[in-house]
Amino acid sequence: MKKIFFYHVIMICLSGTAQTNDICIKKILNESPKLSLPVYIKKNNNLNYKEFSEKIISCALLDNDESKLFYHYINYDNDLMENVEEIRKYYFRILGYYKKNNLHLLFYERGGNDTLQKYLLTFFNEILVDEIVVGFEEGGGETEMIKYKESIITENLEIKTRYYEWNPEFIDKKTRKKPDTPMTIVTLSDYAIEENSGKILLIKQEKKYSNCIPEEFSYPKNSCTIFDKP
Repeated sequence: MKKIFFYHVIMICLSGTAQTNDICIKKILNESPKLSLPVYIKKNNNLNYKEFSEKIISCALLDNDESKLFYHYINYDNDLMENVEEIRKYYFRILGYYKKNNLHLLFYERGGNDTLQKYLLTFFNEILVDEIVVGFEEGGGETEMIKYKESIITENLEIKTRYYEWNPEFIDKKTRKKPDTPMTIVTLSDYAIEENSGKILLIKQEKKYSNCIPEEFSYPKNSCTIFDKP
């Protein structure tokens, strides 16, 4: 009898959590900026965004795990003359959503800890199905950007991403002296979103190279080219 009662208590709690998540997801989908395809995800693309309360973000996007709202940051304290660990908050911005029949695409960004990540979440019948990072920046501002990712989401529900990072062979002092060692590795990835399920499928992925540094690809105007490995 006790086991049956305990089971019912668990089911009631899980049901209440699911209903709360549904309400939070609907609120974000209903109140976020509406987007049309294609959507370009890149540095400073100036999408209109909306900010929601931490409670709504935690409930809808983080499975009610409020610890994911924070990150640990190591800062040097000049007075103490030692490294001090600080707890800081990420910021979350909802960039917008796109709807086609029962499929929703939701875009949001999370910033903090010297990184910026932009996510694409898929919902089918307002139930979360899949997610993928479509934008990424590490460094930048006062420091050089060492990693950069940009994407386009097409009218055909295709996701085409480009991820730029320093080439380890160029950074390594032993190999960087070679005149043909490219500075940057470029990973090209193509995905497809299933309209009748919301699943994100990897179609193909290939590796290219460039003589530009990763940060140059984030500039509005650049003459960077990519090529196969020499």
